[in-house]
Amino acid sequence: MDKATLPKATVIVVIGLPGSGKSFFATQFAASLDVALISEDKIRWMLFSHHTYDNNENTVVKQVSNMMIEELFKTKKTFVLDGGYDERVTRQALNTQAKKAGYSLLTIVVQTDLPTAKQRSSKRSAKNPGDRYKQPLSNEMFEIRSKQYQAPVRVDQTVVVISGKHTYSTQARIVLKKMLEAQGTAPTEPRPAPIVRPRGPFIQ
Repeated sequence: MDKATLPKATVIVVIGLPGSGKSFFATQFAASLDVALISEDKIRWMLFSHHTYDNNENTVVKQVSNMMIEELFKTKKTFVLDGGYDERVTRQALNTQAKKAGYSLLTIVVQTDLPTAKQRSSKRSAKNPGDRYKQPLSNEMFEIRSKQYQAPVRVDQTVVVISGKHTYSTQARIVLKKMLEAQGTAPTEPRPAPIVRPRGPFIQ
């Protein structure tokens, strides 16, 4: 896709239940737009051999993520955030931060029914681009993390809802149309996302 169709720098934050398909979409959409992707799962995978999601671990991951965000704000270019903004208060803070940096904020909600999300989160596959940096969640951990997720109160021009069961091409068309409509630009077709193949050890 021609990046000129996205004239305003945008922070694209992808949210949803664990196992909803957030990372699958975020990874491919960032590749389609040829923009940077900050994945808190990847940060966690690089820093911790076993993921506990406790307060200390979450604090370190968030500190690294925030540092990367601050640096990307300096580029004045669109980028994608995958993970870390499931709570409304964190998204509100990000929106304030983005506005100060001259960015707009677009929230993408990946909706998937609870049983499907739970099944996906308990089984991770190296064949799935979104699973590369994830550990399977126990039933207990899934319950804890799913209760932390807070959907947007309303859907407006800054929020796009997509199905976690749709193909990537369908998801991308919906999101891209919303982005271009919000910026007053005629919609165009996104270029296909390149195939993202996992490298290195995959955590089972």
